[in-house]
Amino acid sequence: MEGTMPANEYVRHFENAVVLLTGATGSLGGCLLYKLALRLPTKKIYALCRGSVGESVRKWESTMPQQIDEILDTGKVELITGDLSKPGLGLNPAIREEMREEVTAVINTAANISLVEELKDSVRDNCQTAIALFQEVSEFRHVRHFIQFSSLAVNAFLTGGLIEERLYSPPRTVDEEDDRLGLPGADSSKLQYDDRYPWPYVQAKHMLERLLLRQSSSISILIIRPAAIGPAIAEPFPLYGPDKAIPMHSLILCFSVSDLGRVANINRPFEEVPVDLVANCCLLHLASGTTGVVHCASELYVRQTAVELMATARQCITPLEIAELFRTPRASTAILWQNKYRLDNIDDVPVFEVDCSRSEWQKQVTGPLALRPVDHDPQAHLQRRIRRMYRALLGRNRSDNRYP
Repeated sequence: MEGTMPANEYVRHFENAVVLLTGATGSLGGCLLYKLALRLPTKKIYALCRGSVGESVRKWESTMPQQIDEILDTGKVELITGDLSKPGLGLNPAIREEMREEVTAVINTAANISLVEELKDSVRDNCQTAIALFQEVSEFRHVRHFIQFSSLAVNAFLTGGLIEERLYSPPRTVDEEDDRLGLPGADSSKLQYDDRYPWPYVQAKHMLERLLLRQSSSISILIIRPAAIGPAIAEPFPLYGPDKAIPMHSLILCFSVSDLGRVANINRPFEEVPVDLVANCCLLHLASGTTGVVHCASELYVRQTAVELMATARQCITPLEIAELFRTPRASTAILWQNKYRLDNIDDVPVFEVDCSRSEWQKQVTGPLALRPVDHDPQAHLQRRIRRMYRALLGRNRSDNRYP
């Protein structure tokens, strides 16, 4: 169903839902865990922990310290250890049998988003493991929905214009034999990187999309392509999200002081969406049984250009502080962004319009999964975020009350 859904209707969907959530210690996974446990009447959540449960809890204590105890105190969350790269997902046989009888939906947010990883390794981490997960849960008795997160960047090889919510053919002809190298156990070292993709990571994600949508199964498959994910609007708390995992922060640091004037005149949208909006979009599509491909991009929130972002930044921090920010040492990720998108060539970069029509109905949704709070002020949110970003990127003490 793709139409307006009353809050009481989508909330009821979760009363009997038993969700297997992977990547739960990541930014998006943690936000989904919060919503499934505290904002919805979810019957049960299996949170897959890679490594030890204790290690996962310590990560949550760092990323959402005021919320994790409340989440675990609901009694709805079962923390299980496993590894998507291992046979049987590395699950305890007794736990696996229990899940086989209980799980009704799977949300896979697990990923290695490294931009420096070689293609063979990115395929292993982002394609083969996801297919292994799908194959495993296909044997579970009650699984009806499988949601896989991809990336809007898988379409970056296109020449511009409208990006539709569908699977696109790769930039070069790929036969099914090549794609089979993305299946679990295959030798991914035989694959060759196509530099029309920005990074091997998105080539691996595009391969995953093709393989998943080719699966013959009674399970409904949904692929969500989010834009760059930014800090939360409100949940688990305002501006939630690790700074080092926010693409905009890396992008900003790829510029130098001498670039400032040029950056301030780039009238191109930066595709970004808050992490809690992405989580709400995902859960609403789960409740409505959406299949195929959907986008979650700025069309569902607010579109900002570099011109607008720099204008807001100048309202929040002084020219000296801006210069200080741009003189900070650059992380390796920032250097990668710089090398891929040089300002001298910015006018040659294709301009895209992102189709989000399959989620348009969600703008009218109210209740715990409303895309944004009724009283939300995007501009005030951006100002708070810029102040916090300035402080975080320079390692300023959080008690510095100039930047709340």
